[in-house]
Amino acid sequence: EIEGKDLLLRSVRERVQVEGAELQAIESKWSHVWTVMEKSDEKELTRRKSQLEREIAALNEERFRQSSLVSTLQKEIDDLNVRLSETSKRVPESVRELMDAIAEHKLESVTGPLIEVFSADDSIAIAVESVLSENLALAFIVTEETDFQILQKLRDNSDAPSPLILLKDSEQSYERPTLKSSSGVEGWLWDNLNVDPETQKLLQRAIGDFVLTKTTKTATRLAIKENLRAVSLDGYVIIPEDGKIISNPKLVPSGMVSTAPIQNRLARATKELTISRKQVTDTMTNLDTITNQREEILDLLSQMTRWGGTWERRKKLLENLPEQEERIVALEDELKSLQLDLEKAERSLRKLDNTQPPERSRLVGQDSALRIKHRRLQTELTQIDSRANAAERDEEIKRQDLKRIAENVDMLSNSLEELRKEIKESKNATSEILEKIEVMKESQEQTQNNRTSVLKDLATLRDTNRSLSSRMVELNLMIKERKMQVLQSKRQLTNMEYELENLQVSLEGLTRPETLKPLDLVRKELVKLRNILDDYQDVSESVAHTETQLKGRLMTLVERVTELKEELDEAESAVKSIQEQYHNGMNETLRKVEKGVNEVLGSVQFPGSVRFELAMRDGDYGVEFTSRIKAEGFGAISAGSGGERSLIAISLILALQRFNPAPVYVLDEVDTFLDATNTELVSRLLHDASRRSQFVLLTPAKSTHLLKHADKILGVVSPNGTEPSVIIESPKFKGQ
Repeated sequence: EIEGKDLLLRSVRERVQVEGAELQAIESKWSHVWTVMEKSDEKELTRRKSQLEREIAALNEERFRQSSLVSTLQKEIDDLNVRLSETSKRVPESVRELMDAIAEHKLESVTGPLIEVFSADDSIAIAVESVLSENLALAFIVTEETDFQILQKLRDNSDAPSPLILLKDSEQSYERPTLKSSSGVEGWLWDNLNVDPETQKLLQRAIGDFVLTKTTKTATRLAIKENLRAVSLDGYVIIPEDGKIISNPKLVPSGMVSTAPIQNRLARATKELTISRKQVTDTMTNLDTITNQREEILDLLSQMTRWGGTWERRKKLLENLPEQEERIVALEDELKSLQLDLEKAERSLRKLDNTQPPERSRLVGQDSALRIKHRRLQTELTQIDSRANAAERDEEIKRQDLKRIAENVDMLSNSLEELRKEIKESKNATSEILEKIEVMKESQEQTQNNRTSVLKDLATLRDTNRSLSSRMVELNLMIKERKMQVLQSKRQLTNMEYELENLQVSLEGLTRPETLKPLDLVRKELVKLRNILDDYQDVSESVAHTETQLKGRLMTLVERVTELKEELDEAESAVKSIQEQYHNGMNETLRKVEKGVNEVLGSVQFPGSVRFELAMRDGDYGVEFTSRIKAEGFGAISAGSGGERSLIAISLILALQRFNPAPVYVLDEVDTFLDATNTELVSRLLHDASRRSQFVLLTPAKSTHLLKHADKILGVVSPNGTEPSVIIESPKFKGQ
């Protein structure tokens, strides 16, 4: 019983040592994981992960909304800047040409454009612009009907967008009503402008008189109760007309009168854009923080899933070790008690031995020897158990190593898939570049066609311009001749009037002859001559206007030709850049393929090498294949023998397989021109390449060297030549 207890005690101690060592190994290797996992709850982590994902979704929506707001504000700021740049030159060029024509013709009864005859404070700019809507700010006011007709022709010739307002003389004089004092009334609109009184009267007659109010409510009240036109400071125009009240919507300021509203809106939009960008930055920061927290929780959950078995083993070890230690203490107490009983029994036995015959002593000695042998066997059994436990531990370690190796293999497989995807993407990118080259070629041809047509149009316009110039010269000569005739007529008329006065003085008191022309008839002839002169002046102005239009069109065409030339140069430089990129990429790829082919040829001890060159023939790209065999110069591949050409073709297939392996390759009678040595080398090469792809070799049955390294052989025969073929599967080789 003592020996059994002692053996059990040693076994329990060894188990405690083994489990303690295992626990120490787990703690030393994964202590950082256990510390976090002890403080974590899987359900709480899952709930926290769901909450963070909802927050991430909400932040993404908020980021999208804020980004959209930033884009909207940026677009609005760009539009406002464009409007400010456009309003920096408020009067269009066509209107300025019309102003120059008015000054040239000395039309003194014309006033305008209105935007140039007054200035307004920023506080009332919106109200003035609301009243002068629909190009009224560019209008001209005319008081003479003849000037009005001339101005219409001049406006049509210059294509100016200016309305023309003819003021007729009216017998009824306009009397401005008296405004009642009110807190919301600022006064009459035209009185608040920086303009002279005469121009104020013209504005009143041309556009009407408006009361300036602070609010829309006051303007509406004046229109309803006092039948007065009113405009509010924020741009609402209220007009009473024939028993009805017309309320126009608020006008968005264009900056025609003053750029202050646009600048204020630009400042507000810039401030809002700064705030929105800061909000987007804060949202992105919060999103990154929450995303990192979510990644940490996912990492912790994956660790809990990954190390769940080890975690349970650790918990079990932590629970078993105290129990085993308590069991050891109990066994030691029992062993001590049994040893005391043994000592008492041995003392009694010694006393009994002294009183027993010698035969019993011999039997006791044999029993002691048997006990010693039993203990030795128990010790050997304990050692065998220890070695078995050590073997189990080694097996567990090797299993873990095997698991890590499997994980590494999976990781390498994923990396291989990613590399294949990258190769596929590079091929797609190459295809896109080629498509872009084709598109650029088509656009280049189209641009050249457009350029040719524009040059033709330009030549036609130049011919037309020369013909019109010659015609204009002729008309100018005719006008000069007619002017000379008119001057001569005026001189003759002056001489005739002078002679008439002398004749009247000399013929006073004499009888008038019947054959003398009356003075009225002479005056009528003079009027006719003046009308002829006016007609020639109109013709001269028309010719000058036509010449101006042709010159403008010629300048436009010249500018368009310049732009087309610049676009053509840019297109040609882009095509050249793409071609250079294509050439460099293709040359680099060809060098790699060429190196792979030469390496394969070197592995079969081929006495030569190949070279690939990118070439262009008839506008199409291609690859020129040349070979050098037995130290000769590079020449056509067709110059080699059948076996040499076969080796080069097989080397090219295997080199291309390294870049873009196909799943299956089918080779038909590739050993036809090869001798036995080269056929065996090719068989070895194909066997090595079969790690990446499957190779199916079709060859006559008499050939054996090509199939030396085949994984499987199928024979296809037709017994009588006409019956269906029979497939015979050969047995495996002895070496496989």
